[in-house]
Amino acid sequence: MSTSQQGFDYRFYDDAFFDRAPQWFRDKAQIGKLDVGTKFLSGLRAVLPYPLLENVGMLSPRMLQEIAHGQPLHLHRYAQGLLAPLACANLCGSLQGRPLQGVVPYDALYATVVGALLSSRGEVVNALRPAGC
Repeated sequence: MSTSQQGFDYRFYDDAFFDRAPQWFRDKAQIGKLDVGTKFLSGLRAVLPYPLLENVGMLSPRMLQEIAHGQPLHLHRYAQGLLAPLACANLCGSLQGRPLQGVVPYDALYATVVGALLSSRGEVVNALRPAGC
């Protein structure tokens, strides 16, 4: 995998992550599931702006359930706002077994959604985007 996107060198941010992570987490009594991921990266981006990939989705438990049941109400709204077709998606596996949005995501739900995404090559989401995008 290339370390650059349109000439942007990501190695600097890799170094920044490993340099800053010990300081960021030193005073925490316990490091949570989201601390090393989204919270840390959002904090890092606030001080070291870096480009975001626009073709990576983040699907909530409710959207996972909608994919599994073929009823994409919220997923449709989400897809309408996508800037690019999804190439991959975060299925929020750290929420497994925890109720959120009226859904408790378990292994069977994840397996169904992964199967739907792979077999459709992402079209289960991308087909909901506005025409011409």
